[in-house]
Order: sequence, then C-alpha cells, then structure tokens
Amino acid sequence: MYGREKFVIATKFGIGATAEGVFYCGKPDFLRNQLVQSLERLGTDYIDLYYMHRMDPTTPIEETVTALKALVEEGKIRYIGLSECTPQELRRAHAIHPVSAIQMEWSLQTRDLEESIVPVARELGVAIVAYSPLGRG
Repeated sequence: MYGREKFVIATKFGIGATAEGVFYCGKPDFLRNQLVQSLERLGTDYIDLYYMHRMDPTTPIEETVTALKALVEEGKIRYIGLSECTPQELRRAHAIHPVSAIQMEWSLQTRDLEESIVPVARELGVAIVAYSPLGRG
C-alpha cells in the first residue's frame, strides 16, 4: 500500500497560549515539546518540513535554528521552514543551517515582499510558499 515515505508532512511550531493570550516562542525546549506533541498527533517518527510559525521577538533566530539543526541531525525533522521572517532573519537563520522554505503572505494586494525578501530567498535557494494568494478572499 502506501508507506510514510510516500507522503510529505509539513507542520508549524512556535505559538503558545495562556490566560493572557497568544505568544510566540522559538526557545529550544518549547519547540522540542511541540515537536513531540506533533509527532504523537500525526502518528509519525519525523516531520518533513517544520516551520516556525512566527518569529519570536525574545529569542535570537540563531538559537532557534541551532535547535532545529539538532533535530535534523537526530532525524526528527528533514527540513527547516520559517514564516513571516525578515530578509535579515532569513540570512541569519540560513547561516546556521539551510532554510528550505519560507511562508509569506503574497498576493496581488500584498506585494511588498517582492522588493525585500524575494531577492534574498532567490539568492539563498529558499522556496517561498504563498499564503492568502487570493488576498484573503
């Protein structure tokens, strides 16, 4: 039939919730804990593409990507992705370990990334996954 290797699984990490509201976290312990939960829910031993959902303003991207690099080396994830990053964050992350994909809002209405992040992604060979390509319609 179909084995796990026939499927590509992408999921995100980095958002938590408390009684006060939502927060973004890229701390190594937090992302490892979220990975364990995702692997359990998905019934798999590894994630193909593990995206950081939003940048954590309190944790340097280098710290987060170093933890993700360790997960790649452990075979728990295959590729690293970022969402809503700046060109500088992408460069800093990519310097630690290759970033395979970024997810950004990109549509006929939202095109500001074409002058900022798209050239950097092309230079580094990073795929761009557009979200809300129909302008949230």
